[in-house]
Amino acid sequence: MKNFTVKIGIWFAKNRWLYYILNFTWGIVTNIMGAFVALGLLITGHKPKTYFGTVQFIVGKWWGGFSLGLFQVRDQDSSEEVSYHELGHSYQNVWMGPFWLFVVAIPSVIRYNYQNHREKKGLPNADYDSIWFEGSATETGKYIYETKRGENDVH
Repeated sequence: MKNFTVKIGIWFAKNRWLYYILNFTWGIVTNIMGAFVALGLLITGHKPKTYFGTVQFIVGKWWGGFSLGLFQVRDQDSSEEVSYHELGHSYQNVWMGPFWLFVVAIPSVIRYNYQNHREKKGLPNADYDSIWFEGSATETGKYIYETKRGENDVH
């Protein structure tokens, strides 16, 4: 499943016009949710920046990040990998549409909290990208980051 989802993400990265069309049709539910989050962040004084065609907000410290369609939010202490990982989730949303919330987003939130709980108890965790939806998000985002870097599309 992971290789399949990476290939689809890379295909959409090469056909960005379709990425945007599907984000505002098939993936509109997630984008509406993201727009409400973005509106709340704008009202509270947070300034967005563009990140490879998405709208990114940087908020708080040491909590990670999330994406909702074309909108992503991450903390100020995260590495670049968190940004491109969330970008990868944006590409998953394009081809999964409203199912992305149930197939990726909700399981991801549950897994993140479960791993945090285990970490607080001093128990070992599996590698974050060992599950297909996280690994494919990282690989897709990394591909876009490495191949599109230098274009006037970042920050």
